[in-house]
Amino acid sequence: MSIKDTITGALDADGDGKVSAKEVFDAARERVTETKDAAVAAAESVKEGFDADGDGSVSFDEVKEVAAAAGEAAKSKVDPAMEKIAGTVEAGVNKVIDAAEAANEKLS
Repeated sequence: MSIKDTITGALDADGDGKVSAKEVFDAARERVTETKDAAVAAAESVKEGFDADGDGSVSFDEVKEVAAAAGEAAKSKVDPAMEKIAGTVEAGVNKVIDAAEAANEKLS
């Protein structure tokens, strides 16, 4: 199938084998509408996740709160794992794993 046939097949809404200006316009408008609808849905999703006070807008403070909460959630998972690794490998009390300590331990 040629490029011309592919384009005609995609745009020829009335099936007459020709692509009119109206068919091109209609196809473009449809794509713009689909893109706009997707953007609106994405914005609504973000707003729902960030708009803590429910006022319909997202303030800088609300963004900072979500970022801080995400950071704390990640930190709460990473800290225990790092403590376990440090307790297994780190020979001293400085909570720093140096090259010699790492070379003496196989982490699995």
